[in-house]
Amino acid sequence: MSNNEEQDKQGSEEQAFEDTGEDQDSSGNDAPESAEESTIGEEPTEETAPIERSRGTSGSSGDMDSYWRANKRLILGLLVIWATMGIGMSILFVETLNKFNVPGGNLPFGFWMAQQGSIYGFVILIFFYAWRMDKIDKDHDVHE
Repeated sequence: MSNNEEQDKQGSEEQAFEDTGEDQDSSGNDAPESAEESTIGEEPTEETAPIERSRGTSGSSGDMDSYWRANKRLILGLLVIWATMGIGMSILFVETLNKFNVPGGNLPFGFWMAQQGSIYGFVILIFFYAWRMDKIDKDHDVHE
């Protein structure tokens, strides 16, 4: 390839790059940098309303802060109960709990807690969490 042919090839590549208009869409307008930028100023639709609400645009940021505080407080409380049931009652205090029997049987309570009781407790925690989060969501107007 001669020197002139290489320059022609480079020139045509540069021209093609400029013609594509990296910052322009096919109509010649500036393309938005992100999907969010294209929806600024538009009313939220049914699909985007929960997203807008989760960003805190429907209320003040103080409302969302109190929502997350309530959410974290609930989770922390339930984790403490879960750890107490799963580790404390099933492992650490099993000998103390074995001094008591499960009502209606001759089964030691510590053994029953390790085998069955903690499972029942975990299922109860799941239902309690779902019920309480629904109430917190409605109180802070972020329910679906």
